[in-house]
Amino acid sequence: MLEQSTLTNRRAFGKLLIGSGMAVAAAAASQSQSLAQTSPSGSRLKTIKDRGVLRVAAPVGEPPYFMKDLKSGEIVGACVEMAKDIASILKVEVEFVDSTWGQQIIQLQTDKVDLGMVSTVDPGRALSVSFSVPYLQQPLGIVARPNFSGATWADINKPEVRVGFDIGSSHEAAVRQNAPNATSTGFTTRDEVLLALQAGRLDCAAFLTIPALTAIKKVPNLGRFVVINDPLVTLPAGLVIPKEENREWRDFLDVWVYSNTASKKIGAWMRAAFAHSGIAEADIPSEVHF
Repeated sequence: MLEQSTLTNRRAFGKLLIGSGMAVAAAAASQSQSLAQTSPSGSRLKTIKDRGVLRVAAPVGEPPYFMKDLKSGEIVGACVEMAKDIASILKVEVEFVDSTWGQQIIQLQTDKVDLGMVSTVDPGRALSVSFSVPYLQQPLGIVARPNFSGATWADINKPEVRVGFDIGSSHEAAVRQNAPNATSTGFTTRDEVLLALQAGRLDCAAFLTIPALTAIKKVPNLGRFVVINDPLVTLPAGLVIPKEENREWRDFLDVWVYSNTASKKIGAWMRAAFAHSGIAEADIPSEVHF
């Protein structure tokens, strides 16, 4: 009986090992298939070189990054110059693909583009895309109506203060964390926030520095921009690319950012694009770094 029991146990253990091995193999195959789907060629950098074209998401109408020059009709801006520089190093052409800030993430995931030129570095987004090291730091503040004198989170954190933001953004997160007592209203887009502010339905709206400066330039009577310093909330932004196992493309872009930040070329491209938008260097808060 003991021998039969031992034999039975050995057979069961053998089946367990076989089953475990099959499960591990299946998991490995599934992982390999998943990685193959995200990086079909194994190296996006090689794919770009072989194709001879770098496809770049271009949200036109977002100064100073992407703008349409009224005289030439061409796309211009800081990110246009940055993309051209990257393409010149790779010895390929650059193709600008019409996009929006939201669409560029989907375009990266579906292999419609190889590169997004600017995106706030966010842990949630990092689950589906990858980021380069940051090349831009910009603080959060408010666009305040002319009759609203608030300049701190304490000034905003009152039930009588009406503050707006675009839903799901870093603006919303900052307001909910630092001004939970304010009467807050969320809007689907930034344009809707600005319209509500212009119509007097808000006292202020949470904005990152660069979109705030460009909005005020378009609508001078919109209000004033104030960087909130208590605490100072500064968000990093970098290049954004498809999430892949092979790191060649990401490593190359990290080196490109390091080099062009150190040489001040990115800063020069940004300042030139600001000037093209009619924003003087004196209008850029000292807390903005690029």
